[in-house]
Amino acid sequence: EPGRPTLRYVAVDAVGRAQTRADIFATHQPMVRDVGFTRNCIIVLDLPVTLQPQQVPGHTFPYFWNDQQAPRIGLLPRNGDLDGLSWFEAPACYVFHIVNAYEAEGGAVVVDVVRHPRIHEHDRQGPNEGTPVLVRWTLDRARGRLAEHVLDDHGVEFPRFDDRLGGQNYRYAYTAHWWGDKVSSGPAYKHDVRSGRTVVQDFGPGHASLEPVFVPRSGATDEDDGYVMAYVFDAERNASDVVILSAQDFAGPPLAVVELPVRVPFGFHGGWVPDRP
Repeated sequence: EPGRPTLRYVAVDAVGRAQTRADIFATHQPMVRDVGFTRNCIIVLDLPVTLQPQQVPGHTFPYFWNDQQAPRIGLLPRNGDLDGLSWFEAPACYVFHIVNAYEAEGGAVVVDVVRHPRIHEHDRQGPNEGTPVLVRWTLDRARGRLAEHVLDDHGVEFPRFDDRLGGQNYRYAYTAHWWGDKVSSGPAYKHDVRSGRTVVQDFGPGHASLEPVFVPRSGATDEDDGYVMAYVFDAERNASDVVILSAQDFAGPPLAVVELPVRVPFGFHGGWVPDRP
């Protein structure tokens, strides 16, 4: 929140009641776009994009890259106990979106993210300063160290997974194409974060996918047993389709394509809910 020298951790329960659980001291006021969680921890992103209204007085979005701010990742107990907050030195980068996080055997915490090399340094309008890639950060709590491993070097953004596995060990993530300083959209990707294998769904020339949303098949209990849905812009029609893929045959022909009479503007996020409980 601009003007507040803390990062406020707020939890909202199933009936919409909000509770402030912690205020984390952060006078540099970092831009925090996402938060992750595990069974016991909240993932706190404190990365070098900070509030700097003095750079461009009157600028409508006064957050800029800050080389003077050391990047770090925090693990905070979910009850908000600041005495249990631990920090890990992180690579200089920016993260809009955490894919998922979980506690591994041996006590390490695994955090999968889409990592941008930097943003808002030279391009004030958007995240166009290098290719964002899917990486895994393993936080070794015993040694206080973070190790990074690149899961996939395609340019990607807008990651999703099977939401039933939030905060738990998982295998599959789904992303949309995004390519660095030459911002473009196109295919969708399915990532096996255990094997490192990536499957590509190429919708063809002139087609661009938005965020792919996973929907479990009715009655399914296994991960990846379901469908992936996305808006796909068709430049030839200047309109969008709703494309439904089989998650387990991701590169195969769509199960269904719903042609919409209008273009759905490129946005950020989508969701799906059944028409009945």
